[in-house]
Amino acid sequence: MIDIETGIGIKSCVDLWDPKVIRSAAGAHFRLPVYCGVEWEKISYLLDAHTSVFIADSNSKVVLDYITDSKVHNNEFLQIPVLPYYSIEYATMNSITIIVGGETEGISEDCYRYAVSKNGLRINIPLQKGVDSLNTGMAIAVIVFEIKKQLLEAKARNKSCMANTI
Repeated sequence: MIDIETGIGIKSCVDLWDPKVIRSAAGAHFRLPVYCGVEWEKISYLLDAHTSVFIADSNSKVVLDYITDSKVHNNEFLQIPVLPYYSIEYATMNSITIIVGGETEGISEDCYRYAVSKNGLRINIPLQKGVDSLNTGMAIAVIVFEIKKQLLEAKARNKSCMANTI
């Protein structure tokens, strides 16, 4: 998981300082605070207390394993609603945390527990038949583009409203 506001990278995340990662981030590393190797128990101390948590993950193996585990009596992962990424009103939120599952491992059980504790949502990108998933970079680009679009539209509406009241 990499938080788009703070640059938090969870332990076992991609190497944030790998040259390819730095190039692909287009300099974002140098405009955000970056925390690497953070344990899930410490995430709450680094994020805004009222952040809206979203999980973008096409690999539901962890969820299925957790639900079918005979030792588990509470299907808390089933409590996380799944919505299309474009159906959420991001512009109304103060802080947004997006957790993106890796292409191989997906999202960890600890991550899902954190999302449940924050009343998080799973978001998906509807795909064409025969397409299983997008790579992590493409998925986050699609989601962040939608967030940025909504923020710009809200800003334009606010400017228009202010101009009409003058």
